[in-house]
Amino acid sequence: MWSLGVILFILLTGYPPVEAATALDPRFRMIRDGQLGAMLKEWEVLLSHDAVDLIQRILKVNPYERLSIDDVLSHPWMRDTDLNQEQEITEGESKNAM
Repeated sequence: MWSLGVILFILLTGYPPVEAATALDPRFRMIRDGQLGAMLKEWEVLLSHDAVDLIQRILKVNPYERLSIDDVLSHPWMRDTDLNQEQEITEGESKNAM
């Protein structure tokens, strides 16, 4: 699940969440300490509360505390139908801009 969290983080932000998953990496420490939202705010990356919650709950250092795949699939961010509508609007706006 950790890898899924890293990939999701990169897809949504364009950046890897950590340089190295060790206590020496300040970004790792922020994620470990539940400060993902604060880190993204510092980077001026805007994500929805649900997206941040999902990533934070996947990127738990202790694998037993991470969400299961069933938990991920039932998470509000994954089930948000408004995301599909927003994507359709964005695609429509892109076509109109051409």
